[in-house]
Amino acid sequence: MDILFYPRKNDATNAAGRCPLYRIIAVNSLRCVPFSTGLKIIAKNWNPRKKTTQDEPSDTIRQELLRIENNLRKIKINLEEANEPITAEIIKHHYQKLKKEQKQVRPQKSKETLADIYQLLTKKKLNQGASESTKKHDKYLAKSFLDFADKQGLKNIKPSEVTIDLVDNFIDNFQNTKKYLRQCLSFLETALAYSMKKGIISRNVVKDFIDKPRANEKKTSEIGLELDEVERLRALTNLSIREQKAVDVFLFLAGTSLDFCDYNSITSDNIIEIGNYKILKSERQKTNRYDTQTVCELNAIMKNCALEILNKYGKIENLPRFKFSQDIDGLLKKVAIKASINKQLTTKRARKTFANLSINYEKHTDEQTAYQMGHVDTRQLRNYRK
Repeated sequence: MDILFYPRKNDATNAAGRCPLYRIIAVNSLRCVPFSTGLKIIAKNWNPRKKTTQDEPSDTIRQELLRIENNLRKIKINLEEANEPITAEIIKHHYQKLKKEQKQVRPQKSKETLADIYQLLTKKKLNQGASESTKKHDKYLAKSFLDFADKQGLKNIKPSEVTIDLVDNFIDNFQNTKKYLRQCLSFLETALAYSMKKGIISRNVVKDFIDKPRANEKKTSEIGLELDEVERLRALTNLSIREQKAVDVFLFLAGTSLDFCDYNSITSDNIIEIGNYKILKSERQKTNRYDTQTVCELNAIMKNCALEILNKYGKIENLPRFKFSQDIDGLLKKVAIKASINKQLTTKRARKTFANLSINYEKHTDEQTAYQMGHVDTRQLRNYRK
């Protein structure tokens, strides 16, 4: 079976230069009557060999034509398996019948804006026990896309107005980190998925933009440093003064499991000596517990890398201080290259390193490690160590 796509020019071309794209099916050199694909293209940009166009929506056109081809070939295979006669007209008839059956119900009109959907999802999270920090984070994620849409002339944008081109432009013009971009897209995808469920839209255009990892794969970005990588950091000598301070903060965090927001508020009073061990006790500012307590308490047994930094500066009050975690992360990015560490070094990675060292090298149980890190249970540890 051969499938030919071609633009129908002449009287079918509109003022914008677009014309319908038609297809012909041929089986044993016998063709069916040409019929439309439902797509319109700029005829002069059509590339028949690659079955796509050279203008902006080329990927969309190519994917749609590939879907059409797959459906037509699937129909032919089904006819062969059923030992039914196969001609181009019969395949065309079955395809048109299938398309009619799969035709989606027209979405209902809705007055809800995308901002309304965002607020509804955040409220749902709060009702399920999420913290106020989650509400604040969701607000910034939503604001990033809504502000961009506003600049594009789409004030109070509705879910139905979110197009592939708009999302593509949002990605191209995004000024923050890739991680934050993924979070924005993920939240937008969730909002559109909810809109689909309610029948407001018929397609989630963001779904294809999100690179979801396979279920059986562990992303490298989720794992803390290994022991040899920590040793490489400790042994570095060719660092600037600020880079060395950033490394010292990272090693202290990796040896105490502190978050950056908690690090800046601790004092010498937070350290308790029990036998040969030093325990760092601290109330975590970010994590709210969903049971009887309001704040999680961290009770970390300080590791050698943290003890060395503490001895180096004499006491906690003398440790290097940075106003923003981004300042440290920027310096650690350069340090990672010098130390030949193929992982993104951040203050969050330091906390993951604590979990990785505790469980995989010091052989602490998940429960012991979770208690030290101020976790309610052990489920979160899957995001901190291999």
